[in-house]
Amino acid sequence: MIDMMERQQVQKPDDIEVLLPWLATGKLSAGDERRVKAAILQNPSLARDYAAVEEEYNELVLLNESLGAPSPRAMHNLFAMIDDEQSARASAGQMTPATHGSDEGIMARAAAVLSSGRVLGWVAGAGLMVLLVQAIIIGKKIL
Repeated sequence: MIDMMERQQVQKPDDIEVLLPWLATGKLSAGDERRVKAAILQNPSLARDYAAVEEEYNELVLLNESLGAPSPRAMHNLFAMIDDEQSARASAGQMTPATHGSDEGIMARAAAVLSSGRVLGWVAGAGLMVLLVQAIIIGKKIL
C-alpha cells in the first residue's frame, strides 16, 4: 500500500510538469490551475521548470509579434490567384467552390451517384461490413 502511494507521489510532478505549458498560456481549467500553482509553490524544481516554460512562451510571443502581418499587396496577390483559379475551373467545366455549397447541386450529384446500381451495391456491402465488425466487437465484450 505504501509502495503504491510512493509511486503516485513520484508520478504527480510528471503529471503537473505536463501541464506547465498550458498554465503559461492560460488554457487550464480553474481546478487544474490551482493544483499546478500549489505544486509549483511546493517544488522548487517545478518552479524553475515553469519559469523556463514562461520565458520560452514569452520569447515565442515576441518573435511572432516581430514578424508582423503580411503586406496588403501579398493579400491582394493571393486573392487574385484564387480568382484566376476559379475562373480557369469554370471555363474548363469543373465545379467551383461556389457550386459546391448549393444544396440542390449536392442532392443532384448524390442522386446521380446512387442511381447506378453498382455504387449502391458497394455502399450496401460496406454498410454490411461495418455492422458485422460492430457485432463481433460487441460479442467479444459480452463474453
